[in-house]
Amino acid sequence: PTTPITGTAAAVTGITAGGTGGLTIPTAAAGAEIQRTADGLLYSGSKYSAITTTPPISGGVILIAELRLTQGSDTGTAIDLGPNLYARQGGANLQYGYNFGAAAIVTAGPAVAGSWAVMAIELDRDAGTIRYWDGDEIITVTGIDASSFAPTQVRLGQSFLGTIRNASVSTKAAGGAWTATLEQLL
Repeated sequence: PTTPITGTAAAVTGITAGGTGGLTIPTAAAGAEIQRTADGLLYSGSKYSAITTTPPISGGVILIAELRLTQGSDTGTAIDLGPNLYARQGGANLQYGYNFGAAAIVTAGPAVAGSWAVMAIELDRDAGTIRYWDGDEIITVTGIDASSFAPTQVRLGQSFLGTIRNASVSTKAAGGAWTATLEQLL
């Protein structure tokens, strides 16, 4: 599916992220325009999508972005629920980061220019887990205490060089069930 936008194909001024978060995210910063292409949203490392209103994540959140990198060695965020949970290109690697008392950055494979990749990370506050897609399988990290996690923004494409399509933010209430699991969303 195509991510709904506001503005024009040559100058995107906002997007509506998929998932249960129901977020309309405006364009932030100055510089090269975000462009709608046949493949998705093209970010050129300057303007990005950002909103300071975050979805309720009392039970958990799943962030997903399908992306194609312009360069194989750069640093830019594909999607984040800031400041503590993100998926990004970190140099020559795809990486996930989370910080709930102690920061962790995990590598999910090489960053290959021109190839499509899916990045997906799930925080389940109820279960105390982080799960992420490493390109081959879902990896689970246990013992996560995210009780103090209070995100202040959602960002898409910050300092990112490449195309993002099918970005989504899905949430669940405390003690509730996922509308769709990480496995189903992949």
